[in-house]
Amino acid sequence: MEIYLAIVLWSVVFLLLYHYVGYFLILKMMTKNKIPNTLKHAQNDDLPKVAILFAAYNEEKIIDQKIKYTFDTTYPSDKLEVWIGSDNSTDNTNAIIQQYQTQYPNLHLRIFSQRTGKPQIINQLVENVQADILILTDANIIFTPSHIFDLVAHFKNEEVGLVGANIINDKVIESGISQQETTYINFENKIKYYEGLLGCMIGAFGASYAIRKNLYRATPKGFISDDFFISMQVLAQGKKTILEPNAIGFETFSVKITEEFRRKTRYAVGNFQNLFYFTMFWRKPFSKIFFCYFSHKILRWFLPLLMVVAGICLGILATQSRFYLALSMFILVICVFVFLDIILFKERRGIKPLRFLTHFLAMNLALLIGFFKYLFTKPQSVWKPTERVS
Repeated sequence: MEIYLAIVLWSVVFLLLYHYVGYFLILKMMTKNKIPNTLKHAQNDDLPKVAILFAAYNEEKIIDQKIKYTFDTTYPSDKLEVWIGSDNSTDNTNAIIQQYQTQYPNLHLRIFSQRTGKPQIINQLVENVQADILILTDANIIFTPSHIFDLVAHFKNEEVGLVGANIINDKVIESGISQQETTYINFENKIKYYEGLLGCMIGAFGASYAIRKNLYRATPKGFISDDFFISMQVLAQGKKTILEPNAIGFETFSVKITEEFRRKTRYAVGNFQNLFYFTMFWRKPFSKIFFCYFSHKILRWFLPLLMVVAGICLGILATQSRFYLALSMFILVICVFVFLDIILFKERRGIKPLRFLTHFLAMNLALLIGFFKYLFTKPQSVWKPTERVS
């Protein structure tokens, strides 16, 4: 009995190390001699028409900057249009957008009279668009001047179906989980870039990405993670998904662990919706797409559950072995300090050296809760915006 428990425990430890360290190193080795896509448009080419689409709910604090920076671009203005779906906003969002419509004739506003949710808003906006390329983004993402061109340039290559942007935190501060979220996103960007060199970036950041309109597939009602669904649909149609590091978008990440916990719990529900939708990838377990999909996403989604199983095994082994008893006590002490960090976190203090561990455990707990919410509740695609640093 003891040997089987030990096998389960150390298998979970191995999977943890593989997911967070090994996969990244393997990707680097696999892509060592790979070069990024070089078949790209030049600035003076006859560039494709582009439509930028996003949903907005009570974004009066940021919507004017979003509009200004979107049109302040190196991309030809006659090839660019912006479509905004206001999700029953109750502040001045609609009025601000309408003011800018006189300045920017290619700015379109559709007002939804009841909360609809981003995925279904984007579905309906796409129906009105005639452009060749869609850029799907969020209201709080600020583009650099070359952002649009850097994304669209890759579509000269007919094999490229989707291009993700490089999302950067523009307000990294010492308090809260700002540094931890920044580290996480930067690491994710690196993984997605290496996956893109293989032609199969697994899930673009919903903050900003470009896709060929003819590859867009409407997100099913009730689905939450539309960005992941749309990305996987591109791969399912045999096209490449890549990341462009120079297509920089600035976002202000939340510093509150409670806000990120809420957001990641919600996204976790969407993860499992997609997992059981895209079963076609399971049937090709030796493909590079499944290798990246399993290593990057599927394993991450199930690791919290495996960690619980490993904890139970460790608890039983601790009653039979001094080594496992010492190991369990060591982990228990760390958990106590993490708990203290969370308590002090509410008072804007905390134990900074442990904040990365606190962040890690909290986000894995969010995934675990999201899994059970997926099983036992009805998902809602309507969202509450995350509180941001002002």
